[in-house]
Amino acid sequence: MATLRQRPPGSRVLDYGCSTGRILSQLGEGYRLFGVEVNAQAAGMAGRRGITIVTESDLIEDRVGAFHAIVLADVFEHLVEPTATMRLLASRLECGGQLLIVTGLADAIRPRTLMSEHWYFRICGHLHMLSLEHLNWLGRTLRLEVTAVTMMSHYQRSSLRLARQMAQARLYRLFRMAPQSRRAAVLRRLPLLSHAARWTSLPATDQLSDHVVVVLAKS
Repeated sequence: MATLRQRPPGSRVLDYGCSTGRILSQLGEGYRLFGVEVNAQAAGMAGRRGITIVTESDLIEDRVGAFHAIVLADVFEHLVEPTATMRLLASRLECGGQLLIVTGLADAIRPRTLMSEHWYFRICGHLHMLSLEHLNWLGRTLRLEVTAVTMMSHYQRSSLRLARQMAQARLYRLFRMAPQSRRAAVLRRLPLLSHAARWTSLPATDQLSDHVVVVLAKS
């Protein structure tokens, strides 16, 4: 939000997948606000918040002009063809414009072999996560400069919950990846820990910094 508020008055801002307009409605006066939203009920609410709803066809046909900032918050992970969509959005940026992405961070998952079991992919419609390596590739492909990368948790963090989740994840990885090890054999004898050997998937680790906020700029 701070990045968007740095834009000068009169800036045109597009929220791709704006839902009810929760993000743009917090910007305040002085901005020209646009949104793409396929859910009619959510789009109606966004419209009542002062956001002009446009369609993807409007963007493809270049019927709404260019934007000074484009936001994708919790949208990238749902895209069926992310590179094609990002190329379209990058083409609708003004020179000096910014593309802001908030999405899951693949680099936070350890080991990578358990990525398919991560809590993020238990949410219907989550198809992929963004890695920093892929982000740099995307910047080069779209001819955009990666100007800011901030790692964060999607949820309000609690030190106690984080410690608990980290301990559970370690137990699961041990029983899953080294079930015949001496440590696993010892832990199976401990009543408070032995039940972890029966877990069938990686426990939720939503307290980790497994999301990323990215700003890409068009020169």
